[in-house]
Amino acid sequence: MIISDFFTHTVKKSIAPVFACAVLVFLPAHLFAQTKAIGLDLAISEAVDYLRSKSADLATFDIYIEGKPGVAFDGFVTPTSALSNYIKRRLENGSHEFFNVVEISSQNLKLLQDEINLALEGVTSEGSGELEGHWHGANFFVLVEVVQEGADYLFNLRIIRTRTRVLAGSFQRTISGNDGRLQGLLHTIHLSLGGRAGMALNMWTLSNDITGSPDSPSLSFEPALQVAVHVNRFFALQTELALAMDTVSYSGDDVEKGAYTASFTAYSLRIPLIARFTYTPRTIEALSLAGFVGIGFNIPVGALQVQSNLYPDSAYRFSLPPSYIVGANVGWQVGPGIVFADIRFSGDLARTVIIDNADRLAVYLRNTLSFALGYEYKFRWRN
Repeated sequence: MIISDFFTHTVKKSIAPVFACAVLVFLPAHLFAQTKAIGLDLAISEAVDYLRSKSADLATFDIYIEGKPGVAFDGFVTPTSALSNYIKRRLENGSHEFFNVVEISSQNLKLLQDEINLALEGVTSEGSGELEGHWHGANFFVLVEVVQEGADYLFNLRIIRTRTRVLAGSFQRTISGNDGRLQGLLHTIHLSLGGRAGMALNMWTLSNDITGSPDSPSLSFEPALQVAVHVNRFFALQTELALAMDTVSYSGDDVEKGAYTASFTAYSLRIPLIARFTYTPRTIEALSLAGFVGIGFNIPVGALQVQSNLYPDSAYRFSLPPSYIVGANVGWQVGPGIVFADIRFSGDLARTVIIDNADRLAVYLRNTLSFALGYEYKFRWRN
């Protein structure tokens, strides 16, 4: 008996502090988990799931066409029209299976907005009459409000029965302010600055005026800075400033002096104008896939150096032709920007030319396959 009492007393005294500590540790974690910020697309997907779960209950209120409630997705309150349109489209597309989605004509939208405002003021009690939307086949309105709260955004969805102005359901999530999809819809025009560095695989074709066989391909290091103006989530205009370091080594046989080796060494700045098209999968919000095409302008830096074992070293002015550019990159959102891998191919549209007084000599044609890693930081402006 004494042992039993001792055990009971000891266990109670030991468990109580442990239990209290567990509550203090896990309860805040649980509360945090309930308010954890998620991506916009995930919030919309969960909202569609919520509407699906409510559809059976809503269908018991009245008699509907094909047994499905008529729902209008209108009256959204968000920071931009682009965000409203995106949420509306996603909700409508996901709801056709279990709702009759009703489109309200533009001439009725003003009257409808007045009725929605009345609904928002009295959603918790019976109203005095039907909302205008009910006369157009909408038995329920789905209203969405997105408001900023600190660094994040609150996504609030409400279902209102048009006949009685009663709140039939509500859904709420916190959206991360750093979500790429959300930021792209909050700002229709934004600027991004970035840099990349990698290796360029150069392939050379000598002019008919130059005898010899080039050492092709050859590797060179190519750093670059880039800036892009994003017109929307899908399209951007981009330009760059890349330093190209080219060395064309070649060898051959001279009729009089026998075998020889020679090289051209040139530095230039590549300044392309690029149209970039970006796709972000809905299922992987942090991933971005882009393709681009453009034309590049090449500016000589210094003189072209010519070296040979048969002749003295010399330097010449030179001109570079424009080039075409095609490529792709894959990116992953990290913080406010994107880490990306870039692959591109560029080809000169004409030959590089040496200029010696009034004489001009075409020397080589350059094609380049480049691989690079970089980071792009985005600056945005609100509509």
